[in-house]
Amino acid sequence: MQTSRSYLLASIVLALVTQFGITGFKSKVKDVISARIETDKKHDIRKIKSMIFLTLSDSEIMNGYEVEDYIGSHAQGVILDVTKSKQHFVAKVIIDTNAELSFCKREKVVEELNSKRISYVTSLRDYQEYTGKSTNPQVFSCVLIFDKPDDTITSLKLFKDNDNKGKIENSKKLFIFFGKLIQAFTEINLKNQVLHGNITPDSIMVKFNQTDKNSAQELEPVVSDFCYSLKNEKFEFIPDKLFRYSDNFRPPEMIEKTKAKATTSNENKNQSQKKHKEKDKDKDKDKEKKQKQKELEKNWDKNWEKYQYSNQFVEDVYALGKTIQEVLKIQSDFIKESLCEIQSLRAIIKLMLQDKEMVDSLSKPENYTKGRMNMRQITVEFIGKVNDCDSSHTNTIYQLFIKQATGSINSFRIPFILI
Repeated sequence: MQTSRSYLLASIVLALVTQFGITGFKSKVKDVISARIETDKKHDIRKIKSMIFLTLSDSEIMNGYEVEDYIGSHAQGVILDVTKSKQHFVAKVIIDTNAELSFCKREKVVEELNSKRISYVTSLRDYQEYTGKSTNPQVFSCVLIFDKPDDTITSLKLFKDNDNKGKIENSKKLFIFFGKLIQAFTEINLKNQVLHGNITPDSIMVKFNQTDKNSAQELEPVVSDFCYSLKNEKFEFIPDKLFRYSDNFRPPEMIEKTKAKATTSNENKNQSQKKHKEKDKDKDKDKEKKQKQKELEKNWDKNWEKYQYSNQFVEDVYALGKTIQEVLKIQSDFIKESLCEIQSLRAIIKLMLQDKEMVDSLSKPENYTKGRMNMRQITVEFIGKVNDCDSSHTNTIYQLFIKQATGSINSFRIPFILI
């Protein structure tokens, strides 16, 4: 009898150990994460908090990983700092919308990019899909484990010095950083035929690189967040139901396709609203904004189905241009605006924010009208800017970038209309 009880007790202990081993949660950390989810203003993910914890506690991938801290949120879940064998990683939890796990599968394109050695893309270490079929609510999710970057590109701690000498150094580092980033998206778009679909400063991380003790610390980009990606293997103009990019980083041609068309009744409403505006401007502005939002939602499907993503992936070009512009604004206290490198970045941004290209329905080369450049063209322009800022060709970091970027754009072939 005693032996049977001992075996039973051992089985219970083993089950508990296994459960807590998979969970990887310290109760204090779980409380912190729970509190952070409740107060996270960036994305309202409180409704999916139980699904996040269920995924973390039940998915086998967490076996061996220890959850250390809450890094932040994204539209579909959370990003956590986790450790394994004292090494830090990033765990991204995605609560998907259905059993298709489409957001998870799009994010997993990183695995393909890694296998093809696409430059400066985050490294996917582990991946597992989770379906809690017996749970209430039903859960469709996944956990992805990535290498942990060193910092964010918007961090105000990224640069320490903002005296004249410091600003010059910082500006040069950012200049080549963005050159490498443009090179990365050239390979993502045109070498691997993938539209990123959600480029913002949040999707660009930083890795510190130092070749030796005597050399200066360089910044390398780390591209992440591919859950809105779109594969376009045939370089075609293609429609897609998913509305991509964040506000302020979304190309204007996409916004135009979702605007509601004003009707006569709407015009009458607008006239009425203008009269009210004279009495109470703030109240009427709010009302007008809500009206526009209602009209946009009402006509969403009808308008959005007309849009076709570019065969040249120029939506990513615009979003990256806005991202660079935003980072320069955030880091303005640490850069020297009059420097060749920053002026060159401003010129590149202008090219990236041009109107979308115009091509006739048959995509005939003779009917091609130049508009917003694709990433390869932007890379070529950027190489020219690097040469302008290093006319003596004595800056080894600049010349190394030129060599690598030139090798990159010459390493693959794309339809001649894109060149």
